[in-house]
Amino acid sequence: MRLAIIILAGLVVISSVFLYAPRLWHNTYCELVLPLTEWEPEGVERLLECSNIPQTRLDSHNVSALADGNYNDWIVLSPADKIYPATQKIEVEGIRDKVILFPRMGSENDSVSVYQVVGDIHRQIFFAKGQKGWSNIGKQCMLRLGCTFDGYYKKPLKYTLEVHLKGPTAQLWTLRGEKIFF
Repeated sequence: MRLAIIILAGLVVISSVFLYAPRLWHNTYCELVLPLTEWEPEGVERLLECSNIPQTRLDSHNVSALADGNYNDWIVLSPADKIYPATQKIEVEGIRDKVILFPRMGSENDSVSVYQVVGDIHRQIFFAKGQKGWSNIGKQCMLRLGCTFDGYYKKPLKYTLEVHLKGPTAQLWTLRGEKIFF
């Protein structure tokens, strides 16, 4: 009986914390629950032809944008100077909790990461590391906008995101150089 009371009291305390601290609950859910329970587009390799997500490219640094002759309308972002990382800021309207992006890497030294920028704070919300050899074109990776700061609000918010392309063959595929998130 005593053990049951202790367990019940513990559950009341924990539920009170989550009830009155939505950000704590939100972060716990995003960091612990989603990675274990939610479907990822593993093995899905298809470039999408449209995006309804409002997004605007902002500042960029060391970004080269080249068309790929085999894929109409697709522009590949990569580091212009292969020694230094490329960065691209994008303003995105969060009309959905999950979006897809198309990173591609050709070596173990490459990585693509996405950060949410709030003032001087950069919070990493996506990371992919290259492996030996090229990853496939059109490999879909999921980014959870619902797991950003204030992502637990139900109204659409505008987010400033910053993509980092590190390594000589790190790429991010974009539709006409405008659409990064699908």
